[in-house]
Amino acid sequence: MSRMRTLDPHWLGRWQIQMDIRNEEPTKSNGGKTIISGNFYFWKVKGSPGLTLEFSIQSKKFDVLEKVLVIPHMPSVNERVNLTVDNFIESELQRFIAKIPFDTNPYQATADFLTELIVQPPVVPTWAKAIDRWVVFADVVLLAQACYLLYLRIKTRRLKFFAMNTIGLIKVEVINVCTVNSLLYSALTVVDRVWREAIWTGSANQSWQIGLFGTKFIPLLLWSWYVQTFVGMRFQVLTQTRRNRKRNPTKPPSASAYVMAWIMNGYFVTMLVLPVCLVTWAMYGANYEYMKYTKIVININKTLVHLAPSYSPGTYNPYQLVSTLLPVERITSHYDSLRYYIRVVLATYLTSITILVSSYIPVIGFVFTVLFGDRTMRNLSQEEDLKSPTSGKTEIPRTLLQQRKMVMWHTILVYIGTLGFVPVVIWATIGNVENQGFWLDGRWWNGLEAGLHAPVAVVGNACLFLLYYIDYGPGSNQRYEETLVVALAENDQQI
Repeated sequence: MSRMRTLDPHWLGRWQIQMDIRNEEPTKSNGGKTIISGNFYFWKVKGSPGLTLEFSIQSKKFDVLEKVLVIPHMPSVNERVNLTVDNFIESELQRFIAKIPFDTNPYQATADFLTELIVQPPVVPTWAKAIDRWVVFADVVLLAQACYLLYLRIKTRRLKFFAMNTIGLIKVEVINVCTVNSLLYSALTVVDRVWREAIWTGSANQSWQIGLFGTKFIPLLLWSWYVQTFVGMRFQVLTQTRRNRKRNPTKPPSASAYVMAWIMNGYFVTMLVLPVCLVTWAMYGANYEYMKYTKIVININKTLVHLAPSYSPGTYNPYQLVSTLLPVERITSHYDSLRYYIRVVLATYLTSITILVSSYIPVIGFVFTVLFGDRTMRNLSQEEDLKSPTSGKTEIPRTLLQQRKMVMWHTILVYIGTLGFVPVVIWATIGNVENQGFWLDGRWWNGLEAGLHAPVAVVGNACLFLLYYIDYGPGSNQRYEETLVVALAENDQQI
């Protein structure tokens, strides 16, 4: 069995103390106290040389003074003392160094271990790579759909995003904003996945890819907010305004209608801007912390690689290895900050999608009532676009009914896509809180990436196809917005 190495008891931070006790007589130099010496496998003291650390073991007090462990009363010989480690990176490094065989170059082995643990990406299984490449293909299709639909909107001079009606309520052009958001998301995802592939092959590092990965989902969040806001908030105000008009057609909109419109506008803008700011700030903060601690690792590795050729078992000094690894303490600080930033991102996304999911159910019911609650739905025996001269009732042609169904399905699909994020983000948040090494855990990354990308690849393409079908499909005679507006009010422009 290979002998384990001994490390300097002067090591900054909290590490497991594991030692074999050996008796030594008190000396005058240490004030007559019994000095505990022996094989200190791991030793880490929070602070600097000269700082005192106290801990209890079997009702005995130990003090650490500079490089000497002093104890008032000698414990039993060969007693083993163990303290728990509470930092992932330091714990992993400790366990690795403890197992380095005596005939192995410790400098090169430690450098390789730090690179594998912190710098290199986690191992990606075959199934995760297959899903990732399929996602790239699906997002290329989504990008092509978005570009074509955007071309049609520009060609027909219908590319506008926002407007305000006479009561000051923001009007969202759903097709345009959804098309642009899907274009942004798909383009960013293709770049992100290609970048990730380069990281796997070792031809690129993760710097800045972290920020891209976290912020690219913002367009999807905005897509959901646009649809929910347009369908839910806008039509609630329009419905109330229309009812007031019916009671008194000549009376202008009431002050309460204006107040409600601007309250909803404020809610709309806040729920769009606040998550974007939080996610962007936190993701690029995480990216900054990642770059800082990887730079420290690279510098440590350079020193270790420089020392590796000079290693000789006969002249090896463990103090030199320990002094080289002292900057690990700063890695811990940056890694903890990265965990905090990622937690902010996950909390922001989880809060936003929870609000969306909770408010979407009544919105879907509202859309269904608006589109299919008309009495004229019972008169779908004819496929005409004009009023029937015999009944005097509005006949809804089957093409318009089909169009309304597409609008309904688009709303439902957006809800399903939003709902699909909830369990994935909850799972990722639990991993962030409970597992200190989540960032370096391949299972966490593989589950997060597959859980987020695969559903969006399917739902996103279906949603964009429905938007195209509604506006440009066979028999289409109304825009997406008009399909809902006509079903609710006779003349939306006057409201």
